[in-house]
Amino acid sequence: MTWVRVSRVLVGAALLSTLLLAACGSAVSQPEEALTLNNLFQGYSLAYPAGYDVVLYQENGVALVVDSLLNVEDARLDITVEPAQGRSAEQSAADFAAEYPGFELAQSTIRLGGEPAVVFESVPGQELTRVVLAVHADQLFTLRFIPADPDQEEAFAMMEDLYDRVTESFAFDPAP
Repeated sequence: MTWVRVSRVLVGAALLSTLLLAACGSAVSQPEEALTLNNLFQGYSLAYPAGYDVVLYQENGVALVVDSLLNVEDARLDITVEPAQGRSAEQSAADFAAEYPGFELAQSTIRLGGEPAVVFESVPGQELTRVVLAVHADQLFTLRFIPADPDQEEAFAMMEDLYDRVTESFAFDPAP
């Protein structure tokens, strides 16, 4: 086994144990049936509505889902964190928009955890998605809220609630 593979296994095991501890040990009831996810490994925390499960996928992905990653009936949130490589949120947003030639993606700005963030509405894909891009400590945080389709009334209302709770509570933790 090579050192690269060994280090990936160790990083994966550390991430999994950190997330499991953060999701289980730090899921504290708050007003209005909210829970808290403290992702110490990737440096953020957020509140989310009760009824969602925290699922780790790949090396840098966390999802908030109802019951299963395969559930396409309810709202969900996928969060990935990767190196920003010196780019700002605006530069990352320009690169993101360039991945959708021929589409005019509606965008706005918000603050996420005190940092400027760019929000894209109705990003095409398997499901219409609301995407939030923010940069903190040279890490690009990508939040994908699904579905961003008002025609899916119940799931869209769930997504809006999830979006509001997450973006209002999101905090970047200091780098370890």
